[in-house]
Amino acid sequence: MYAYNDREGAYMHANDARPIMVGTDDFNKIRDSGGYYVDKTALIDDIIRSESEVYLFTRPRRFGKSLNLSMIDSYFNIEYAGRSDRFMGLRISELRPKDPDKNSYPVVHFSMKDLSSSDYEGYLEAVRQKVSILYKSFRMLETSDLQNPDDVRLFHRAVSCESTEVELKFSLFNLTRMLEAEYRRPVIVLIDEYDNAVNEASSERQRKEILGFMSVFLSAALKSNKSLKFAVLTGVMQIAKANIFSGLNNLYSDSVFDTGFQEYWGFTEDEVKILCTEYGRPEKFHEAKDWYDGYRFGTVDVYNPWSVLNYVKRGFVPKEYWAESSSNSILNRLYRNVNIGNFEQILELLDGRSFETSLKTSMTYDVVSDDDRSMYSLMAVTGYLKAVHVSGKVFELSFPNREVKTIMADTVDEMMLPTNDAEFGRFCTAVIEGRTDEMESILGRILVQGSYWNLTDERSYELILMTVLFSIASQYRIRTEQEGGNGRIDIIMEPRANRRAGIIIELKKVDSEAELERAADEAIVQIHDRKYYLGMKGTVLLYGISFCGKIPCMKHERLELC
Repeated sequence: MYAYNDREGAYMHANDARPIMVGTDDFNKIRDSGGYYVDKTALIDDIIRSESEVYLFTRPRRFGKSLNLSMIDSYFNIEYAGRSDRFMGLRISELRPKDPDKNSYPVVHFSMKDLSSSDYEGYLEAVRQKVSILYKSFRMLETSDLQNPDDVRLFHRAVSCESTEVELKFSLFNLTRMLEAEYRRPVIVLIDEYDNAVNEASSERQRKEILGFMSVFLSAALKSNKSLKFAVLTGVMQIAKANIFSGLNNLYSDSVFDTGFQEYWGFTEDEVKILCTEYGRPEKFHEAKDWYDGYRFGTVDVYNPWSVLNYVKRGFVPKEYWAESSSNSILNRLYRNVNIGNFEQILELLDGRSFETSLKTSMTYDVVSDDDRSMYSLMAVTGYLKAVHVSGKVFELSFPNREVKTIMADTVDEMMLPTNDAEFGRFCTAVIEGRTDEMESILGRILVQGSYWNLTDERSYELILMTVLFSIASQYRIRTEQEGGNGRIDIIMEPRANRRAGIIIELKKVDSEAELERAADEAIVQIHDRKYYLGMKGTVLLYGISFCGKIPCMKHERLELC
């Protein structure tokens, strides 16, 4: 039994379970409010022991990056010295019971979320506003006797939103110098979602301008900065050292492919079991697994934490919470690179299969190409693909769970064929029932509406048919270029239920309308000659379809096989 708590914005179980504060990435607020917290504090111990100077953690959006940065801030920030211990009972208190580093350093915590703009000048103004807010949190520096007068003037300009572009580029570096002078301790720098503006850039030109700014903004603060204790950055995209982090000799970069900090992002299976049990529905674990499990970070299988928490908070109702959490700009960018070959592979993934391919485990934003390797790599690092290491740079790819498959299915439907679903449904019904006249009429209308298609060869038509037929993928296993009989079948549809007929489709492209009938007949003959239906049983529908531009012609036969 659940009741909604307006004050906490969370569902409470009748046994007074802790509130689930979804959307709150403030560690202090969660701990002070007694909210549900999945303990990731051992990350702090690993950071201290690894002794790197700059850490870059890249994970998909909504996988706990902001909350982990807030946790690090709470642990090290000298501002919280002597306050109530928010880490009592958590793992880090066992690992480091008397840690001299705890609450001993000035911390600069800078979020680069919400910096997107339609142009570069708008981006700079957004940075200017963010820097002003950051500087205001250290207002005591403006009147301190320990500060250089020139630095104080720059500080005042930053607070007043008057910094020039050059001053903005060095604003983070200047703030660390001033804080070290004030506290006589090196500074910890935490930067959240450093790549958000790059992801949201409206053009390649704007993306390059932003990268140019960031290369100075970050390198000035992080490279050979004597005022720096260490820095932690989070984002979605893995960036190669040759890009904005060039020259950093002590960079520890950790992505979905790495194993060093793999268990600190997302929820493990045990953590999800505990969560379901605490909120009174342990039997719901299997549903949560089906919908939200399946990610692979390094060698650890993890669940989407945003979706799992929403699932429990909303009374264990499964839906695509991740898709609702922010824009799909990355997904839209990925799908601009879809072609016939990789689209068929995506349909295979939607059918529950996997395939192996090599991935780029480290790329730069300004050299991302439009080849399949880049597209699948981006899909893996942004959470749309599960990538399991096989050997070298080869990974086995699949969709991680039901939530992502639903998101991807909707995206394919919307982006590849912006036509009404009812038309697709009528065509698929006609295919199943062997009504070639109706098939021909509907497919002709679809082809005419798709004026942007480049109908250059049989594969072009194959892509269109696969897209239309995708709406009945729950009833049929649909494959292209499949080995069968004595050749390769253009499209084969194997029923998932025995009562349905199997379907074989052979395609032909001709240069004139006068050849359409003959080519469709030849397609049926080819199916028989090469015995594409070997091994099939029961009713099998054979279709020969020929095309001349946007005009289709259909021929049909029905077989009864023992």
